[in-house]
Amino acid sequence: MSETYNKKHRYGSVSIKGVKADFDYYDPEQAMPIVKAAAFLQPHDADNWCILGDLCVEEGDCVLAIDSYEMALKIKPESGRALSGKEKAEVKLVSFPYSYMDPNY
Repeated sequence: MSETYNKKHRYGSVSIKGVKADFDYYDPEQAMPIVKAAAFLQPHDADNWCILGDLCVEEGDCVLAIDSYEMALKIKPESGRALSGKEKAEVKLVSFPYSYMDPNY
């Protein structure tokens, strides 16, 4: 996993079965299928689950984000990224309880 930034894009990459796949965090239509594929094809990679959780929080899908961070924590219980991401998603879900039904809420 790697990330680079510029003013209009935030790029990341995941490895899917040894093949590097790049995506733009700010383009969820492009990023989500790539990151979901990485997480589901390599279910024992905690980083992929954390990336999926990060994307879901940004898109307002806090339920899937929490599930993703929990998967990461099962694999890597000491993951600070998964712990803080899960907490952020839980706070957002409690603060905006209808956001799980409408990501644009």
